[in-house]
Amino acid sequence: MVYLKRFFGESPGEYVFLVDEAHNLVDRARAMYSATLYKTAVLQGRKTIGKEQRRLYRALSLVNAEILTLRKTCGEQSTYTQTELPQELLHALNGFVGCWEEWAEEHRSVRIDPQLLQLYFDIRFFLRIADLYDDHFVTYVTVNRREVVVKLLCLDPSLLLDKAMQRGRSSILFSATLSPLDYFTAILGGNEATKKYALPSPFDSTNLGLFVADWVSTKYRDRERSLRPVAELLKALLQGKRGNYLAYFPSYSYMNEVYRVFRELYPQVDTLLQTSGMTEEARGEFLEQFDVARPQTLLGFCVLGGIYAEGIDLRGERLIGTAIVGVGLPQVNAEQEILRTYYDRINGAGFPFAYQYPGMNKVLQAAGRVIRSEQDRGIVLLIDSRFSTASYRELFPLHWQHARTVRSVKELEQVVTTFWQS
Repeated sequence: MVYLKRFFGESPGEYVFLVDEAHNLVDRARAMYSATLYKTAVLQGRKTIGKEQRRLYRALSLVNAEILTLRKTCGEQSTYTQTELPQELLHALNGFVGCWEEWAEEHRSVRIDPQLLQLYFDIRFFLRIADLYDDHFVTYVTVNRREVVVKLLCLDPSLLLDKAMQRGRSSILFSATLSPLDYFTAILGGNEATKKYALPSPFDSTNLGLFVADWVSTKYRDRERSLRPVAELLKALLQGKRGNYLAYFPSYSYMNEVYRVFRELYPQVDTLLQTSGMTEEARGEFLEQFDVARPQTLLGFCVLGGIYAEGIDLRGERLIGTAIVGVGLPQVNAEQEILRTYYDRINGAGFPFAYQYPGMNKVLQAAGRVIRSEQDRGIVLLIDSRFSTASYRELFPLHWQHARTVRSVKELEQVVTTFWQS
């Protein structure tokens, strides 16, 4: 959305774009090309302006009235989706911007309230996104009590990313987890001519013990029954060697429940628990606990896709094993279902594009915390019945082809012991 025109004008420049950790660009791009307007912000802006500034006050009143009209469209439902722009709202927003710019020109010496200025910028951005709006977008309205949110939701950023990348000669997107390649190519602006390379892992696959416990279901409806089996599997994972381990879960609530059961069964094991809203200091203290000199085994409980599932580098003995509980599916919500419906219509792959591929990417990222150098050795335990289905096995990278299925807690204890002894 922002670029230096003297470098990236109308014709391609002599530039190559290098995009690291490109798997993150999918969600980032959708967010960058989406715009949101909040009714409460409009009302607060109107209150700040006051009735003395009659034109501005009236302009925001018209914006509020159009948002209320969209709220009525929702009826008894809390959400409403349409494939067209909210033209009347856009007309009101353009009216406000015109009034604002006239007023700002006349009051250059006046200090503008920061929240009011932010509202102006948000409205300008909303109008910019409206200019990009096509059949890759939807208008999404949600109602929560007095709050009404109007969102121009970008479902498919591929054309916009392609246009941005065409400002240079070429783009190279790379990541350790760009799998499947065809999915990322489709989302990130590639085409039939795009060159794709899947390079083999530089590490010896025999240094990674990869085990699948597929007799436990962690689907939402089965989670209550899975608490004790998962806790027992985690304890079995620790049996082969003293050291530091991490266990990843699909949500805070599920993680906390397994943590509670684990603590009840094995109070002698040192544990750490990730909490929501951790400060920077608390995050650092959490990682500092993963020291090679610890006298006892440590098991950290973390959220899949969170701050400890990507971007941390615990080399060597600082981390010797992880357990990944579940297949990492994004939480089912209205926006994900809109995305699923869109890709069902576009290519018949709604569930893979909206849920399966993003989830498996989180799994691969978390598993990648274990082997960080040629000397590292460690274990990854995958806990979920779906990891043994064909649709997930075909997403395993080449260096995961030696994955071994374990049928019981006792068998897991045996194989991890054998792995470390070998």
